[in-house]
Amino acid sequence: MTNDEQEIPQEPSGPLRTYAVWPPRATFNVLGYVRDLSNRQYSRDVGRTSSVGGRIFWQFGDTFCKNDAGQYVGLVAHTVADHLDESEPSVTAYAEFDARECAKLFIPFTKEEARLDADPGNPIGRPTLWSFGGIVEDFENAGTGWSWFELGRVNQDGESKALGTGIVRVRLDPNTGLISATRPMERLFEADEPRWGTFSTLAPGDGYFYLWGHRGADVLLARVRTDRTLDRSAYQVWNGSGYGGIITDAKPVMKNFAQGQFYRSSLFEPGQGRDFIFVGCDMSGSSSVLMATAPCLEGPWEEFIPLFSAPNLDGPDGYRYCMYPHPWAFKEADGELLVTWSEHWPGGVIAAKVKFEMGQKYWYHKYTLPEMDEDLREELMQSPVTQEIARKTGTTITPRTVPGGQPGTDGPRPRSTSIVAVGPTAGQAERAVQLMQAAVEVWLGLNVPSTRVRPSEDEAAGAAEAAEEGGPAGRRRWASRLLTRVKETSKKIMKGGNS
Repeated sequence: MTNDEQEIPQEPSGPLRTYAVWPPRATFNVLGYVRDLSNRQYSRDVGRTSSVGGRIFWQFGDTFCKNDAGQYVGLVAHTVADHLDESEPSVTAYAEFDARECAKLFIPFTKEEARLDADPGNPIGRPTLWSFGGIVEDFENAGTGWSWFELGRVNQDGESKALGTGIVRVRLDPNTGLISATRPMERLFEADEPRWGTFSTLAPGDGYFYLWGHRGADVLLARVRTDRTLDRSAYQVWNGSGYGGIITDAKPVMKNFAQGQFYRSSLFEPGQGRDFIFVGCDMSGSSSVLMATAPCLEGPWEEFIPLFSAPNLDGPDGYRYCMYPHPWAFKEADGELLVTWSEHWPGGVIAAKVKFEMGQKYWYHKYTLPEMDEDLREELMQSPVTQEIARKTGTTITPRTVPGGQPGTDGPRPRSTSIVAVGPTAGQAERAVQLMQAAVEVWLGLNVPSTRVRPSEDEAAGAAEAAEEGGPAGRRRWASRLLTRVKETSKKIMKGGNS
């Protein structure tokens, strides 16, 4: 670790951010069911969250609704609830209800779907509108976006049939605070095509939405420009090396995964091939919460680590599914993550706080440089003295600069304003900075009353000449002599005494 890889805060000293270790080691604490603020007992699944207009919303699948008296009043194919209280990340609230006192259907039915839904005994089956991929905004905090969903039917025997992929336009009303969805068409893709956007979605801000979807047991990836989501011809598939327009060229990024979410993260150290994270579950029914990382959203997604086995709460020990991360809920810098999953029976979304083991904590200490010629600063930073201080204190020492003019122009050069030392302990970082402060005093030969230590011109010239003539051995001897003087100066600085 070098402090070039860390963002140094403005404060003069303190701990640097740490990152989770890999492979991840985690513990978890079950928080209970994701419950409604009204205390109505909703049996529901999925539990995927998205940010719209700076607010968090929960998407649920089949929602079995009860009234305030605890009486069952109806089933709704898809609902969306608001998240209101940051201190309680697993509490939701429905804002709108239908005449039955059920939470309002979010994705609207077509007329035929509404007819079928109103007739539970129909021979075709009830319509399903399952959205596992979340909502992506047009741009951050836009308040408008899109959501893709699996269109299907479930018959009286509980057998499901896929009918294709639909899409809805999502809007958060800035005046009422209500979120709504409009459905521009019955379906966007047919049942025999990949279900783009129904597995996971991501909007990294490059003008595209990235959409993962199933084709059988394969998880495929496509992208579409944010302004062309309704144009089937605009969807470009990942073919293993790039994006193209031929669906049959799509290559899977994962296989045999049921649900999950991809997202950009700094839980692990940046730039080490783990900038993107997947958390989810496979098709085995093992109830394991799995994690994988990759350097980019295309992958490779190869090493899947079990974090823990998700338990049931009130029901029998059936399978668990719909494992999702919620990185907005807790501080990622502290190694904390909210994870939810759905239980098969009696039906509910369960939340847990996951705590990751973090790596070595590093500390920084900063020293503001006095006014001095930039050439002297560069010479000091590259000198054997600085290297020796870093070695003896077990730290990394680097300058912090302010930008200069553009390369090739006559503008000002980049200018060093401070020195930062980073070490495994606060004492080591502070000691390195004290020695560097003394080195600057010696280097400049300043007549500071508290030190009064300065090399003579002959001594400095002789040391420099010996260093040049003696090669590496001469430079080490020169550094040793100057380091001795630096230590003497450092002692006087720390004691605040006079020579």
